[in-house]
Amino acid sequence: MTFPLLGDAKNAKVWICRKKKPLATLAVKTRDTPVAVVPGKVAPCQTTGYEVPMDPTLLAQVERLTRDYDIPTSELAKLVRLTRTSSLSKRAYFVEQGSQPDRLAMIQTGIFRVVCLTEAGEEKTLAFRRPGQFLAAYTPYLEKRESWYSIQALTEAELVHVPLTAFDALVQGHPSWERLVKDYIVQLLIEKEDRERSFLTEDATTRYRRFLANNPELETEIAQSHIASYLGISPVSLSRIRAQLKKAGELT
Repeated sequence: MTFPLLGDAKNAKVWICRKKKPLATLAVKTRDTPVAVVPGKVAPCQTTGYEVPMDPTLLAQVERLTRDYDIPTSELAKLVRLTRTSSLSKRAYFVEQGSQPDRLAMIQTGIFRVVCLTEAGEEKTLAFRRPGQFLAAYTPYLEKRESWYSIQALTEAELVHVPLTAFDALVQGHPSWERLVKDYIVQLLIEKEDRERSFLTEDATTRYRRFLANNPELETEIAQSHIASYLGISPVSLSRIRAQLKKAGELT
């Protein structure tokens, strides 16, 4: 489901409208008409028009990004005009391998995996993404190439997203966006290096222990076959490791 933007966000005043848990609402107001979802300064909420519910996890993440990167209200108003929210069903794709990447998203709810299909027809899971994290095939986009991997929803999911080309224009226009993108790319590089180090220096059992320590909530939310793929082992091997850890009292 996609919500269109209403009106013009030029000179918009931005505030956060907190409603009943578990949802909150972010709104931008131009004169008397709320038009879209963005973070901003806290003020009384008296909206009567367009609203979009936002999960508190994403709300906290957006507020943090706004604070950390000192994104001014004028820049947020520009982003408002680009923002859409969408729903994805379980197993649906945000990006398909071989397609041209065209969107940057932040996960509102749901879990995703980054996965590629080898020439032998074998799936290789590269990463998992959770609420509050960015979602994009960004490197293929920068290289103007088709994505060599897919991004798939492992659960029902809600996203807030913008076109990559339009976001690029924002990045070129203000240093706050440039700093955000730079840090995002650095985080991807750190993640890639950490994964390579793990495969080169650790055995499968150690990798699984690390996975559980870093992602305790994923153990019960996604299929064991996806975890095995991420660890670079077969589901049978993962089952053996789990049995050993249960025997040692490390798993319940």
